[in-house]
Amino acid sequence: MNKPISSVKETENYSINSNRKFFSATHEEIEKGLTTDIYFVRAQEILRYLRLDSTIVTAEIFPREEGVFAGTQEVYNLLEDKKIKLWSLEEGEKFELKDTVVRIEGPYSEFGVFETVILGILASSSAWATAARKCKDAAGAKKVVCFGSR
Repeated sequence: MNKPISSVKETENYSINSNRKFFSATHEEIEKGLTTDIYFVRAQEILRYLRLDSTIVTAEIFPREEGVFAGTQEVYNLLEDKKIKLWSLEEGEKFELKDTVVRIEGPYSEFGVFETVILGILASSSAWATAARKCKDAAGAKKVVCFGSR
């Protein structure tokens, strides 16, 4: 895994190849933290300046509405080599409004730049899982077939 970005300067020096065939982020860009919102990078700079970057913090992720939890494995894959404790609901588990679905404990410097991508993974995956559950519930005993993008 690439070392994640740790300064705003690093983001200023980054440019995307204009010949790039697809516009979505590469695995390497995600692992380097280049898909983050800039204020997460700035927060890390401030914490480092204040010598608080090694302070243990706890971040909790909770939804705005009920649904079905998904995206666990990708989040675990992203954070697997970080010095953190990671807890989450099980894949496919139902959750209610404002339930804690993920808890991350450790130095903010270990996971802060990944907050944007973590939220994106969980929001997208859980939205698809929730929609699929609603379709299956509406179909009752009928067979449900997915046609991808149709």
